[in-house]
Amino acid sequence: ITKHAALHFQLRAALMDTTAKPMMNTCALKSDTDRVEHIRYVLTKALYEDDETVIGSPVMGKDSERIGVKQMFESVLEAVPSSVHASMPRGSFMAQIRTYFETSALKFMEHIRNGTLVFTPKLGRISPDNHGLIQEIKELTPYLVHWSNVPDYIHPHDFHSIAREISGSDTVHVLHSCNWTSRVYGTDVYDINPDMRLHFYSGGLSHMIMCTKMLLNTLIVEKTPRHFRDVTSFLLCRMYVKSFLR
Repeated sequence: ITKHAALHFQLRAALMDTTAKPMMNTCALKSDTDRVEHIRYVLTKALYEDDETVIGSPVMGKDSERIGVKQMFESVLEAVPSSVHASMPRGSFMAQIRTYFETSALKFMEHIRNGTLVFTPKLGRISPDNHGLIQEIKELTPYLVHWSNVPDYIHPHDFHSIAREISGSDTVHVLHSCNWTSRVYGTDVYDINPDMRLHFYSGGLSHMIMCTKMLLNTLIVEKTPRHFRDVTSFLLCRMYVKSFLR
């Protein structure tokens, strides 16, 4: 696929907002081979293509109306740390992705064999009323608690109460929020005086260009175009994120 064709495809996907939207990340890859492998992953959820590997995923590779989820939008590539992409190029972008997962899998296998890693699945609802689950977590004296984006679905007072209850003296909590900007006035460009919106847009573009040069390796090209809300959020969100977390 040529750069011109990729940009045309990306523009149509952005304007039409169809199921082609997940492929927009494909257009950010510089290599033709990487683009082909990435778009195959988007459609099949398979990082490999050979006779010995099961292609696709029965969970992520389907679009089930009964489940009501568009699994095409899910991507395991989002689990790869930014440091992997910021490093010097080694072969292709998709090869770096596979190397990361293979290396991580080998480490997990070694820990499991040595007994230094034990996985115990547990299903329960985190809430102040679930005293049994809170006590069970507390008795583990956790060193690290990864909340994912659970704080998006629980009141801040309840979250802090539970976090303090299960914490030991050295417990570290890790979390992220996907919805916090919808709860904080000033993080959306429509919250800003119309006369000032162009100022934040130009500032956001400059910030994005600077970050792109610093963080991305030569296997990735800058994606264009971006919605003006995404561009301005680079600046607006930085103004409020620390106070929100406090």
